[in-house]
Amino acid sequence: MNKNWYIYKSKNYSEIKTDYLKLQEIGKLIVNFEMPEINLWKVVDLILENLEKRDAENDWKIEKEYVGLFSKEIFNRLSANLLDLSKIPLNSSAKENKSNDELVKKLLAVGVKKDVAQNWLINLDVINKPEYSKNLETLVADIIEMSSQFVLIAEALGVNTGLASYNPEKLIEFFEGKLEDYSYFDLVKTCREVTFGEKEWRDLSFSAIDFLGFYIENNETEVKEYHLLIITVLLQVIYQRFERLSLEERKFVLQNYFYQAIILGIPVKEKLAETLKETQDLIWFARITRENILFLNDSKEKVAVFSGGNDKLLGELFVSYKVFKDGGGSVIDFINNNFGLISELDKKYTIWLEKTLEIYTQLNEGTLIDWFKDKEQNKTDKFRFDLTRLIFLYGLADSGYESIYNYYKNNQEILVPFKSLLFRIKELTDLTDQKFVEEFVNFVDKFKEHGLINPDDDFIVFNEEKSVFEWLVEE
Repeated sequence: MNKNWYIYKSKNYSEIKTDYLKLQEIGKLIVNFEMPEINLWKVVDLILENLEKRDAENDWKIEKEYVGLFSKEIFNRLSANLLDLSKIPLNSSAKENKSNDELVKKLLAVGVKKDVAQNWLINLDVINKPEYSKNLETLVADIIEMSSQFVLIAEALGVNTGLASYNPEKLIEFFEGKLEDYSYFDLVKTCREVTFGEKEWRDLSFSAIDFLGFYIENNETEVKEYHLLIITVLLQVIYQRFERLSLEERKFVLQNYFYQAIILGIPVKEKLAETLKETQDLIWFARITRENILFLNDSKEKVAVFSGGNDKLLGELFVSYKVFKDGGGSVIDFINNNFGLISELDKKYTIWLEKTLEIYTQLNEGTLIDWFKDKEQNKTDKFRFDLTRLIFLYGLADSGYESIYNYYKNNQEILVPFKSLLFRIKELTDLTDQKFVEEFVNFVDKFKEHGLINPDDDFIVFNEEKSVFEWLVEE
């Protein structure tokens, strides 16, 4: 799954909302709003009402993406046809054309007023488009199709269109390919409920990730009918519950649906930060971050950033970008070097890649979470901030040691004495775990090489009598 994910991005949110308003205005001219059934026109009204309420909110990025998940080709054809047809003046003296009764019934079924439907059939020559008479069947089909798509979008937004939802067992059957008779509408509604905690999650996560894996394993280049919306909702579910994923599940998501989730408007950065904030132990926090970085370095996602550009593996881009950035290069220069000159048409694509590289950089530098956001820092706060970041960098192991070295070598204002850092590491490190011992010894050796620690200094010692390592660091 590759460039197909970007197709619906041809318009931005404000343009898409204008499309909805245009359809609503046309609807007011031709539609019988007394129909009891949910139809295209009522659903458009419901969506616009929902958007109006959300416009006062800030945190609804993914919902802005949902409203664009419809077929642009069908929508453009439908809106153009309806706009032309709505311009035909009503001719009250025209006689009904009985031969078109069936077509009139079809138009009535999709919400068109009876007098409007009859007028279209009688007066099509007014707009000098005789081909419309044979295209009215297509118009009916387009209205039905767009109605289906907008109902799905409405349910993804959380708008209640009166649909039922599945129990978790049925949803699992769908993900596993065992549910033959199912409704996409009910599936989207259920996925939405899962996202916001109204349905049980844990038992669903394995099957949901398997479903996402189907497209990866089978190298799917075409997303099946309505699956894009299902996939988008599922990714929202997964990132919403990211902290609950197992190590292997996290690995799969980050290696296959990191860049694509950013493109889809899912607040990936915020969700990763929330997950890390759940971790009270700073070193453990750093180790989770390190795992995430390693997963991303081996990402299998293909990045087709610009029209006509070659696909590149995201993991390879991350690794080469880190080297490029460490050498003083900018994000834009890196993108230019890897994908060629950026045209005006392609600039929107660079935003996604810049955001992706920004998150990757913040993971590496330990700045994904701003511990002191909106807080004026006095000297005590700055000490805590520096200590927090140094502990975090220590937890990153080799990738963080260079930054710690730079802090002590190049910093004009060192607020955290090296001994204070060692004492805090002592509090957080379990010397009964051989892996932690090896990490600490490696850390000390690096600093001895840099000359920041006396070569004869020791901070831990092995007690042969007890067969354990013990600290020599004292406050």
